[in-house]
Amino acid sequence: MPPPPAPLRTLYIPPDDRSGWEQLQAQTLYLISTALGARPAGPHNVQVTIVAESFGGCLALRLAAAAPQLVKALVLVNPATCYNQSLSGLSSFVSATNLLGLFPQDLYNTAQAVLLPFLVDIDRVGDDGAQALRSMIFMDPPPDYETPATAQVESDDDQEQDSSALTIAAERRRLQLNTSAVFTTAGPQAAASSSSGPRLGASGRSKGRVTAAAAAAGLFNTAQSGGAGAGGGSVFAPAAAANFRSNLMRSGNLPEASLRGLQVPCLLITSAKDRMLPSIVEGARLARLLPRSRRVILPDSGHAALLERGMDLAAVMRGSGIVPTSIGPTLRRTPLAKQQPAAQAAAAAAAAAARNGDGGGHGDLVSPVLLGQEHLPGLVGCGRPLLFVGNHQKCGLYDMPLLAYELYLRGFKVKGLAHPGHWSGPLGPFFEQFGAVKAGPMTAFKLLKDGEQVLLFPGGAREVNKKVGEEYKLFWKDSPDFVRLAARCGAIIVPFAAVGADDAYDVMMDVDEVLDAPVLGDLVRGALKRVDPSLVPSEAVLPLTRMPGLGLPTPVPIPNLQRLYFKVCAPIDTAALGLHVRKDAEAWQELYDGIKATVVGGMEELLEVRQADSQRQVGARITSAITSWLPAFSITQKKQEGPGPGTAAGINSSSSGSGSDKSHSNRDGSSVGSDDARQ
Repeated sequence: MPPPPAPLRTLYIPPDDRSGWEQLQAQTLYLISTALGARPAGPHNVQVTIVAESFGGCLALRLAAAAPQLVKALVLVNPATCYNQSLSGLSSFVSATNLLGLFPQDLYNTAQAVLLPFLVDIDRVGDDGAQALRSMIFMDPPPDYETPATAQVESDDDQEQDSSALTIAAERRRLQLNTSAVFTTAGPQAAASSSSGPRLGASGRSKGRVTAAAAAAGLFNTAQSGGAGAGGGSVFAPAAAANFRSNLMRSGNLPEASLRGLQVPCLLITSAKDRMLPSIVEGARLARLLPRSRRVILPDSGHAALLERGMDLAAVMRGSGIVPTSIGPTLRRTPLAKQQPAAQAAAAAAAAAARNGDGGGHGDLVSPVLLGQEHLPGLVGCGRPLLFVGNHQKCGLYDMPLLAYELYLRGFKVKGLAHPGHWSGPLGPFFEQFGAVKAGPMTAFKLLKDGEQVLLFPGGAREVNKKVGEEYKLFWKDSPDFVRLAARCGAIIVPFAAVGADDAYDVMMDVDEVLDAPVLGDLVRGALKRVDPSLVPSEAVLPLTRMPGLGLPTPVPIPNLQRLYFKVCAPIDTAALGLHVRKDAEAWQELYDGIKATVVGGMEELLEVRQADSQRQVGARITSAITSWLPAFSITQKKQEGPGPGTAAGINSSSSGSGSDKSHSNRDGSSVGSDDARQ
């Protein structure tokens, strides 16, 4: 019988604490050891699971490396091990100047307001999240935080209820476990009412036997903090603490040799829209180095992902096998919205994308919309070959890489079939970064037989070289080739539709006009023959377009960066239809025609979405991104009672501990993609 779930512990670091990494490591390991020593004897009470966010991720890795026997597993959320690359190195440079520590309260408020949109999307956190952000910025202590003078030694009965799970939090926020064994995030007041475990103070300030013993041992003396405390004269305590801890993060990364030797299971959770840290890249780096790691990408979340509405960390942990089955069903922080008509729901999705931006390599400049995400979670890790089929768009340079990236964020590593002509020039290696492979007669069959995920555009070069007036039309063959292929391999077909790239170019001359031009056509044919005589001009030549904003001709088509829209449609299991065991040409054709109709309908719906989207153009999105910073100033205004004795600042950071099991996660309807560490 599994043990009952244990309440969580929060490690609180006051703003006047000036402990370095070695001190924090020693202090925290002492607290962990003492907490475990107070637990009843048993196999489940000898280790802790540590969940750490940002700053806390640097500390958690040190704890696991120093005392792996105490750590059952790590869960790292956007760890700040890449702090020196934050904002392209600007954060590290500002930290090195130590100017932040000199900021008075008003200037500190302004600086935090400027940085806040990099930490979180204000629209996604809600009122509770905004309150938690305010507490984080001013390092307010947890509501149940007590000083050594008021700490009481626990009774024997209390000791029996002590926690074996520990939250490492260098900020105000943390997870807590309520009486229904449900993980969730909450603001300060909600946490106080539902948390059943005492908080552990890094300077020995908390209630309970653990911290009283630590204080008696004198391990957490922070007298060296000088004027950084709340009463430190003209020095504003949160600013001084933020300055100190941001400098700590400059040396937050462990040597690669230490990471490779870490045998503790580790779940890496990274946000695709993290504007503060390059979390996607850092997650991939850590996944390669940590031998027992697994990675999950939150496609719609920012840096402070644990504050966002609908974020269900327990489900993410269960889906990765980090927490045991004893944890019960999870609850969302906010209920799901009522069902809307398709067009209305799609328009709402476009509006949400307009607010959120993207935060990936293409950022707010493109900010694509992906509808139909509810069809994706069940396909991640299903172990079946997948065939994504949909319409190609003009030039093929704009839509394919971004669609592959959006699918990657949700746990899919698709192999896109690309025209061999791309490898005659520089585009082939570029497309390979997005999983493209050179198309051939048997390429798709071999990939599907190997269980791969294949991205196929049945319209091929004909759809890439659409003429003016042919936008958003399908040019597929009449024969159901890809259906027959999927049936032979027992693959799941996932239809999709795409809109936005067909009219993203200002075309001067179509391909036919270029090839028929008296002088230009001969030059183009001659150049193709010198590059690769096997290339077919009508397939290998792109239209001549104008450069956006300038109107000048450009040999390489450049899109105007209007928003792209994708819709994933309901998947079709050819094995479940029995098509893999019978050669039924009529059934193949019927399914093929149905998929074509589905894609056409998807394009029509996406065109309606785009029509209702006021931010389809890049200029409107940039303006919206700038104005979205204004609400941050209201969050960073401190209440009249003045700053509390607080927590860590700089980049937000928290960690928590516990145990639970396996299930997939989504947030407000968005899927969470996962991949293994061998990527």
